[in-house]
Amino acid sequence: MYREGQVSIYAPNLEKYKRGSHLEPAWAPVFYNPRMRLSRDISISLINAYCIFSNRNQINIMEPLSATGIRGLRYAKESICVAKVFLNDYDTLAYKLIRKNILLNSLSEKVQVFNKEANALMYEFSEKMDIIDLDPFGSPAYFISSALRRIKHGGMICATATDLPPLLGIYPNVSWKRYFAKSLRTEFSKEIGTRILVGYIAREAIRVRKGILPLFVHATDHYIRVCMQVIDSPGYASMISKKIGYLIYCSSCLFRGIVKEIKNKKYICPICRKNIQYAGPLWIGNLWNKKFVDIVYEQYKNYSYFEKRGIKIIEYIKEEAKAPLFYYKSDIVAKKYGFKNEMSPQEIIEILRKYDENVSRTHFDPKGFRTYFHPIFISEKVRKT
Repeated sequence: MYREGQVSIYAPNLEKYKRGSHLEPAWAPVFYNPRMRLSRDISISLINAYCIFSNRNQINIMEPLSATGIRGLRYAKESICVAKVFLNDYDTLAYKLIRKNILLNSLSEKVQVFNKEANALMYEFSEKMDIIDLDPFGSPAYFISSALRRIKHGGMICATATDLPPLLGIYPNVSWKRYFAKSLRTEFSKEIGTRILVGYIAREAIRVRKGILPLFVHATDHYIRVCMQVIDSPGYASMISKKIGYLIYCSSCLFRGIVKEIKNKKYICPICRKNIQYAGPLWIGNLWNKKFVDIVYEQYKNYSYFEKRGIKIIEYIKEEAKAPLFYYKSDIVAKKYGFKNEMSPQEIIEILRKYDENVSRTHFDPKGFRTYFHPIFISEKVRKT
């Protein structure tokens, strides 16, 4: 038995499935990862924030890939506005375990469980959902189309991706097959991967004449998580198609920019005239809704038992919510431009603040910072200091 937040659950004893000193939760007969507690803490704040943001007092949530049911059970027990939670797992052992955990937490009236293939459940279900939470082991790409079918107008889809190597540019061919987008291995690959995922969901929504509004994303530890409101409107779908584009990047001078389409694969850097690389298609709009982020922050503070690291992550996101796309890293800039000593992101931010009021830290990387200025300008100001 494990205790997390206000719920207790039965789950496999993970110590029994170690291989030497290494432990991979996927090796257990039913998946349970205690390291995802931070994600679940933040998610409860996201659920609460959605209710306040969209002015909905009673909402229904579907989690088509539930494993032990820990995430959905915590929603049912700890969120301020959840009326009903629908859990599901195709694996019979997981289904039986979820039923046991529902009884353990006295949630039979609030939580219902199914034993179906995830896409089949979403296609066959008669009722539309306020929130659908996709938390698979690997990529959520296979479930997005079904979730878009089952979500209400104005509802929220949250999707977790743990298939980081393709999204971060380590396996770009896999990224293309899975997300129809070219990934790129750079110092800011976490943001590229996040924007590829959001862009993929946006394109899937446009295909069925719907649009998305990204509300909150975070890339922490071994996963990327994105949450977006879905707007059932052909006009809005047409409008957000303008938020899909490509990153162009120069590894020589660290220039990065945005283009709407790739007309030829050989671009020249406008700063140093070297060949540059590209990634995409990906989302080139805002990743966060500032009002929504502020509500998430206030909600997270209401739970004294949440992990303390979560509040720091959300504080960083509050800073970067309106900052420029594609962060820099202090160590890469220092190395590329020959700084005598590497400066911390905060020191660089203090120098740049008088020139760029939107300069900020980023939650994506502890050495990351965002600014409109090119590193040539940054290096000039750092050297003067």
